Amino acid sequence: MQGLFSFFSQNLILMEFSVGLVFIMMGLIIALQYLQYRRLSELQIIRYLWLLSLYGLLNGFAKWAQLFIPLQSQYLSPAVVNGLQALQVLLHAIGFACLYLFGAELIIDTFGKFRTLRWSSLFLFLLWVSIMGLAYAGQIYDFQAWVQVGLVWGQFLLSLPGSILVSLALTTQARDFQRGYPRTLVRCIYGAVAAFSLSALTVPIPPLFFSRAPFQPLFWPDDSLAVALTRMVSGLGITYFLTCVMQVFSLENTRRLEEARRVQLLLGERVRISRDLHDGVIQSLYGIGLSLEAAANLIPGTPEEARRQIDHLVRRLDETINNIRYYIMDLTVPELTENNFVNQVGRLVDDFRTGSTIPILYQHSVEEGVQVPPPVRSHLYSILREALSNALKHANAGQIQVSLLIGSEKVDLIVRDDGIGISCPSHAPPFSSGNGYGLANTYQRVASMQGTMNIRNNPDSGVSVHVSIPLAR
Repeated sequence: MQGLFSFFSQNLILMEFSVGLVFIMMGLIIALQYLQYRRLSELQIIRYLWLLSLYGLLNGFAKWAQLFIPLQSQYLSPAVVNGLQALQVLLHAIGFACLYLFGAELIIDTFGKFRTLRWSSLFLFLLWVSIMGLAYAGQIYDFQAWVQVGLVWGQFLLSLPGSILVSLALTTQARDFQRGYPRTLVRCIYGAVAAFSLSALTVPIPPLFFSRAPFQPLFWPDDSLAVALTRMVSGLGITYFLTCVMQVFSLENTRRLEEARRVQLLLGERVRISRDLHDGVIQSLYGIGLSLEAAANLIPGTPEEARRQIDHLVRRLDETINNIRYYIMDLTVPELTENNFVNQVGRLVDDFRTGSTIPILYQHSVEEGVQVPPPVRSHLYSILREALSNALKHANAGQIQVSLLIGSEKVDLIVRDDGIGISCPSHAPPFSSGNGYGLANTYQRVASMQGTMNIRNNPDSGVSVHVSIPLAR
């Protein structure tokens, strides 16, 4: 143990330099996150990240100044050295004030009250300035002691309450992040709270009434090495955990993109269904209505011809009812769990088979232990529903085959028919929105999962739609 303390004592300057470096890196990382997501994020914490960034940068530069100014003192005049040391103390105080204001603003925004905390930061900073001015004007201390007084009072008036406020504010944020964010992120927030709390324990007792008593930490014996090590650990903890917390903005942005993609798919589905209803069901019903009027006029003179036309119209109504059934199935998605996914796909095939005279064959293969993520299950179900609906309405097929193959690396969905193929212009691919075949939404779904879709179109042998979705390992 004695050797360990000796090692830390000999390398104390290097450790202080490292702490200053990580604080500067923390400030830069937080600043970049703030600039990138300040207009995108809806989280409360984003509004005040600039204060936390300033705290990291100013605290880091002040720690470096505390190391480098004594090293350069032999090359600089005493007046310049004193000015640099006064600037160092001011940087520390402003950094602590930014920390205090960050916690105060976050608490005010969270609870909607305690607005006096915002002005208390200015009051405490002005109180610190007043104490420094009185101590300097009264010439109670020499300049080095005056610098030390400034550091101690800055920590006591601003850093200590600032650490407490930030700990409380981050604790309230952790409760919000527990809903919908990874547990590791919540643990990082509590880790930052613990680091700020540890930092508060190293705050010294200020010299009251300008006493010349030595400065001692509030909760520690007079052991500068133990205090320095504790501050180093707390500083590293603050930097590490706050940097990890910044991941919340990329997670939030990813969720927003996924939600936008989902809304785009829903809008595409709505447009497709409305177009199909207008061009298919509504037009069919309108035509049947006109034909019924014509058949009614034939009843007095040629009842047999009227009967023949009415029988034909009944068959057309049956076809329209089947089309309406397909549209209803398009709007219905059952709950797809890991255990019932394959069976629900089979039920979907049965539903289409029930409403059609065309045989639909279904085969599946599932590798043991493979789990299909919920978004993939939902998209594949909708893709199969779209493909079956298209095949029954457009392919004029004699048979349809459905294959679902779930492996350890990917999921393959294959839908084949032996119909007349896809009739589309040469300049439009089968999955474009302008060919009327309705596969544009399917292509978007596949692209959102980084999958591939291969369509083989042959007027003599029908259409084969092969969708392959990779599974994250």
